[in-house]
Amino acid sequence: MMPEQRRYSKQEAEAEAAEQIAREQYGCSTQDVWVSNRDIEDMPAGSQSDTRVHALDETTLAQQQNVLADLYEQEVSGQKKSPEYVEYFDPHVSLEDRVKIALDDLEVPAEKRKAIDAYLTQLRNEDEGTYKHSLRVGLIAQRIARYARVDERALLYAGLMHDIGKAGVPSETLKKTEGWTAEDSAKIEPHVMDGYKSLRNSFDFTAEVVLLHHRFQTRQYPQQLPEFLHPYSEGTRTLIKDYGRILALADVYDALHRINDYQGTKRALSGEEIRQQMLKMNPDRRDLLDQLYSAGILTTYEAGQPRAAANDNELYDQGWENEPAERTPAEVQRHVQIAATIEPISDKPGCTTRFEDVSRHLKIEDFIIAGINIGESFAKLAERIGQAGKQPELMYDLALEAQKKNVRNRRGGRINQGIIEELLPIVAAHVLYDRNRQLSADEVLVKATEIMQSTSPEDVANLRAMKEHAHKLVRYDRDVPDYPGVNNVLQYYEQDLKHSEGKPTSIAHNREFVDGFPTVKAIYDVIGSSPLPNLNSRVEEGFLVARKMHGPDVGAGFLADSVASALYLYLAHHPREQLL
Repeated sequence: MMPEQRRYSKQEAEAEAAEQIAREQYGCSTQDVWVSNRDIEDMPAGSQSDTRVHALDETTLAQQQNVLADLYEQEVSGQKKSPEYVEYFDPHVSLEDRVKIALDDLEVPAEKRKAIDAYLTQLRNEDEGTYKHSLRVGLIAQRIARYARVDERALLYAGLMHDIGKAGVPSETLKKTEGWTAEDSAKIEPHVMDGYKSLRNSFDFTAEVVLLHHRFQTRQYPQQLPEFLHPYSEGTRTLIKDYGRILALADVYDALHRINDYQGTKRALSGEEIRQQMLKMNPDRRDLLDQLYSAGILTTYEAGQPRAAANDNELYDQGWENEPAERTPAEVQRHVQIAATIEPISDKPGCTTRFEDVSRHLKIEDFIIAGINIGESFAKLAERIGQAGKQPELMYDLALEAQKKNVRNRRGGRINQGIIEELLPIVAAHVLYDRNRQLSADEVLVKATEIMQSTSPEDVANLRAMKEHAHKLVRYDRDVPDYPGVNNVLQYYEQDLKHSEGKPTSIAHNREFVDGFPTVKAIYDVIGSSPLPNLNSRVEEGFLVARKMHGPDVGAGFLADSVASALYLYLAHHPREQLL
């Protein structure tokens, strides 16, 4: 006769799940895991601080059991998540492509890339899960570094190679998600020193950082650290410790997405539960973590999670009262201004963003002011088309006007040239062919090409004058080509494309018009389809898709222009969506 199976109370199940997380993820008990990332060595033994830390253990454990309550309910009701791991990167760009783009952006030398690839290949041959974990940790560590304004390359290297020592750990140990024992810990803990030994002499600074990624927890290892490989200055030693701390954050953040076995059933923490765990386990970095989540560097998003629906807000609806059903010049102006001013906010390597200005001549406030300044010219374009009831004989004089006006109330510099060029035919297509919002984005872009075909030689002259004025703004001493026999704007771009050999950015820019705006459309599709929870994250994904399309030799400025155009296109087709 089979013994009766024990029935667990909800409280017992939650407590056991908490203990299981502590044992399997961190090799310790729930009674000490909550101070695993506190810098205890700075606390005098027996001080009042020790008493407070002990009290925090008990309080946080109780809080964690509440957090796990909903998870327990999901499990007993049969709701399960996918096995092994919960993805949190958008699927539009693979992990390998993301790493390649990061290495390109940071201009990592070929010999270093080859060495990194060799390390990662060795790890992948041993365990695919650990390999992917390393890619994600590298990408997250790099993004934290960019946000914190520290060395991105150093943190990318450390994240990608922090677990290469696990290539020597038995695969069954790496894959183990239940019944973790002291013997298992003994097998896995040497991976830090093994990785350090493998990296030194090739990546010395990386080796020093990797050595620390399990030193910010209660069960610290390795317990004894070797001497520094070089006679570093005190500042460099501080950097090594700081980078090790960032690496530890990225490592544990990704590890918390792994699905482990609790009560005989595989389960996962939700994105919000992971956020709570990160805050509780890293009290010394709580402010930084709040900032990272707020900025979208860390996310509560999980693959397969639908994008949050807009708030049912009566006050928001009132903002649209008496709004005409048709497109209007005022709406066109607002959409252009919104697109041009929010484009630089999202994090795009090589571009001015909310995190950094790429130069003193290209500050984010310059982009915001310039984006506001160009709106009026596009409103005039909409009015001109509306009055004519057809494509006007002259349009590109307004492109020249927009380029001239974009310097108002700022110190100059060439900004928005590409945006103005891309948006003029797209806006014209919306106003002329889609006033009542019946066409798809694809159809509008086809009409934009037709509009360029129907322009006049005078429009071509104004396009050239607009380009010349943009060059003057940056004291760029180069003539804008004049191609004999060109009768419309599309023909001008076709000829300019033929004469762009050896200039990747010029080729991409001209091909954008000749091929019907493929980059704008690709970014538009990502903004619309990505389930990531905020607009900036979706824009950043669109930018990565564009980077993958064009490769490292095409300037980031061209891609940023296409982001702005895609944002306008999205607004034009979703005019009442709560973007932010």
